[in-house]
Amino acid sequence: MPVDAAGNPRASLCLAEGEPALCLFDAASNAWAALRLTEGEAALEVWDAAGNAQAGLRVKQGGPGLRLFDGAGQMVWSAP
Repeated sequence: MPVDAAGNPRASLCLAEGEPALCLFDAASNAWAALRLTEGEAALEVWDAAGNAQAGLRVKQGGPGLRLFDGAGQMVWSAP
């Protein structure tokens, strides 16, 4: 597992939304992003320090999708 100079984890395999993922961590060891590849879908999800979703980018067989969230983790915009 990659760690920083202080020994804090910076990347690790984890579960994101119940799926295997590569998670990235900030200097305070909070997960802030995950990259998932499952069943024909690739997804990149980004969270704030409180764990609220901030953005999500997904690519499915039908095409890409983008979701943006407010500070409380509620979706405020998506395309398509």
